[in-house]
Amino acid sequence: MTSGATARSARPLAPRNLDQTAQATAEWTPDFQQLLEDAPFNVMICDLIDFQIIYANKATLTTLRSIEHVLPIRADDLVGASIDVFHKAPAHQRRMLADPRNLPHKATIEIGGEHLDLLVSAVLDDQGRYVAAMTTWSLQTERVKAERDNQRLLQMLDDMPLNVMLCEPEELRLTYVNRRSIETLRPLQHLLPIPVDQMLGQSIDIFHKHPEHQRRMLADPRSLPHRAMIQLGDQKLDLNIAAVKNPEGRMTGMMLTWGVVTEQARFIDRVNDFSQDVAGAAAALSSMAQGMAASAEETNSQSSAVAVASDEASSNVQTVAAAAEELSASIQEITRQVEQSSSISRLAVEEALSTDETMRGLADSAERVGEVVGLIQEIAAQTKLLALNATIESARAGEAGKGFAVVASEVKNLADQTARATKQIADQVNSIQKASHAAVSAIESIRRTIERASEASSAIASAVEEQGAATQEITRNVQEAAMGTREVSANIVAVTAAASDNAQAATDMLSATAALTEKARELDTLRAEIESFMRG
Repeated sequence: MTSGATARSARPLAPRNLDQTAQATAEWTPDFQQLLEDAPFNVMICDLIDFQIIYANKATLTTLRSIEHVLPIRADDLVGASIDVFHKAPAHQRRMLADPRNLPHKATIEIGGEHLDLLVSAVLDDQGRYVAAMTTWSLQTERVKAERDNQRLLQMLDDMPLNVMLCEPEELRLTYVNRRSIETLRPLQHLLPIPVDQMLGQSIDIFHKHPEHQRRMLADPRSLPHRAMIQLGDQKLDLNIAAVKNPEGRMTGMMLTWGVVTEQARFIDRVNDFSQDVAGAAAALSSMAQGMAASAEETNSQSSAVAVASDEASSNVQTVAAAAEELSASIQEITRQVEQSSSISRLAVEEALSTDETMRGLADSAERVGEVVGLIQEIAAQTKLLALNATIESARAGEAGKGFAVVASEVKNLADQTARATKQIADQVNSIQKASHAAVSAIESIRRTIERASEASSAIASAVEEQGAATQEITRNVQEAAMGTREVSANIVAVTAAASDNAQAATDMLSATAALTEKARELDTLRAEIESFMRG
């Protein structure tokens, strides 16, 4: 009787009944039976009629007693029970065991949370006939649990959002690459010497241009864990390498966790630049704030001085406004007097013209009087001549002519007197004529002077009118200036308040600048911490 591992050579005869099976097993030698009984592994034998268990060795019963709480029967009731009690759908097992060509057969079954590894083999008689099915089995609950734990861990490694690789310590060949690593490396395919899907089994040298340093470092377990930043093309990779050790502490592999930190590195550079910019801006802002504070103080001082000057200017403008009003009134009076002078000048011109005409008439009359005087002088001369002739004639007449001589002498005297009188009249007429001509010339000069004075008065009147308009404009402007100075005074108060607010704002800016400077230092510290974190 043999247990055939080569059951395919057995003839597939129809199984015998239970007695025949029992008889076949009874033919086993005592040594063989003892061997099965004392075997350190679990053995069960079932017949091929109704698939009852006809034998279970000591190890089987011992093992079953340890898991009896999950079994449908007691361990001591195993022999004689059907194998169907261990299966939810036993028809499949019956069909499989009915044909020795299906054997040997391995299977793992679960009973109440316990896992059993089964190896079913054919039992052949001396004639090579299939007479029974022998099952050797072992309790594999811990192993299955460990495998499932390992599977969960592998699944966790595969699904975790972290790139993980394992390599063996001798050749540094990759023995495991999780799914995240494949997905992360696929966009970097052009930077690798081999396709991403062919990385498993390759050396980690594919990530390094000069791998000698990495090999020397990884050859010594004392150098682990190790963190490094490597450049792969235009990408930066952050690597963390840790040793994988067995329970005895011997390194059996290396685990590499890694990530593409190109953007983080750029971010650190930007943070560094930003930190420097913030520090520079804080310094500039501090200087500006100090300047603003000084400027605000100066503005406050100047605004106070301007306020005083504005008040003084306002007072001066008001004084000028009053003076402008007085000037306007004076100009109006001057205008009135100039207009009156113009009227008088016009009247004087008219009178001068009238006097000129009178004097010209007087000169004409004096000339006519001169003519009459000349005529009288001629008459007086003829009269004197006649008197002389009469005297001569009277002398010739002698005594008879004495009386006539006396008359002639008187006539001569009258003629002399007339001549002297007419001469005086002529002299006076000449004087009158000269005076008349001089008067006419003087009156003409006076007329021209009065006309010029009238023209000057008109010009003065026009200028005074323009000056009056200008004075009114000045008055209006001065009034507006007065209003402006009042507004300036009011605004200066606002400027003073604004200067105070500006000074306070400058003080607040200094405080904010100090806070910004502190933030810049904190940012610099944070940048250093980020860099330290990135470098490990």
